Amino acid sequence: MGQSICLSLVTKVYVAKPKRKPLDLEKLTLTFKQELPLDLSLFDFSETEEEYCWNIKPTELEQGLLPFLEAFYSQYYTHPNYIEGYQRILDRLRQERNALYYLDVAKCKYQECFQDDSKILDYLPYRHEYGSSVRFHFDAIILALAGKIYLEMSGGLLKFLNESVQLRFKAFPLAKCLNLYISE
Repeated sequence: MGQSICLSLVTKVYVAKPKRKPLDLEKLTLTFKQELPLDLSLFDFSETEEEYCWNIKPTELEQGLLPFLEAFYSQYYTHPNYIEGYQRILDRLRQERNALYYLDVAKCKYQECFQDDSKILDYLPYRHEYGSSVRFHFDAIILALAGKIYLEMSGGLLKFLNESVQLRFKAFPLAKCLNLYISE
């Protein structure tokens, strides 16, 4: 796939447990809440010998995915060439309202606008005896992606994100002066 800008729906977050001394779970959860743009109340927590894990609740996907995608796709994919693609995804997802089915459809990478992206690595600031950060992974469903070529052609994702930022800060008149771009 190469390097792309992706807007994704996170379905799983996990952190490997250190071999020597476990991480403070309360502190780790607080760090996630402060540093990640995720509402952990939408996730179920589990713990194994190897990792701490947060999986999106199946009921959240089953009840909320289709209405969210209908709204998101209709606002983001406005070009006629893309409407047919996202309609095919919505039709396929309507066949069965089941979280595992939705995740399986994403793994098929059937359409660019709904595909699995697994084991994405990132770091969070977290002070512990082994260092000042903790490595975590997440799995996600890509809803929109744009790479260098696409950005040079359309910049649709940047436009959408820019509008989102402006809406978030609409109480401030200067928000209408914000612009999201990639510098040369």
